Amino acid sequence: MPGHEYRAYINEDKKQMKINKQKERTRLIKNEEASLFAFCVALLSQYFKIEIGLPHTHSTKTVQFANIKKLYYENDYLNVEDFVVNKLQELAELDRKDNIPESTISRRVQERRRKIMKEFLEDLLFEYGIIFIDSTNRVTTINRTSICTYKLKQFNHEHVMVNGRKIAEMIEEKVNKERNCFFEKNDFDHFPVQIRY
Repeated sequence: MPGHEYRAYINEDKKQMKINKQKERTRLIKNEEASLFAFCVALLSQYFKIEIGLPHTHSTKTVQFANIKKLYYENDYLNVEDFVVNKLQELAELDRKDNIPESTISRRVQERRRKIMKEFLEDLLFEYGIIFIDSTNRVTTINRTSICTYKLKQFNHEHVMVNGRKIAEMIEEKVNKERNCFFEKNDFDHFPVQIRY
């Protein structure tokens, strides 16, 4: 029946539009996460020498999420990579205890890796008096992050996203050339990431 085929076509089209809308929203969230993370890297470079390696997954459709290996300070270092791997293993063990399938555990790894690294950097920056304030937009349900110190609002959401994206692109370009590279304070001097006290 022609009417039935037309309705099926319309329903299929609506379904595809919904899938595309969800994919676009996911990309937007990933771009914002990667931009915020890159901005955190630039802020952290004021206190640490940062070793960044090739990313665990490579994306051409979203901003690349930096893969921090180690943070160096004075004569010591923090092994971020080991910290993240240990956290991922702990979470995987908890999932196994809850009888979650291995395929689901594997699928969660990259998202969890990003979340662990982001929270780790935010905690470190908090030690230096830098605070992240998230406010969720009720319509889009996307976080709007601003960065503050104890006394001053430093950077609004737009500033973080625009400059974070540029920083992420700069990091990606350098990592693609050198595979494993180091970033220090002066590497980000041409970006407006200086904290005012």
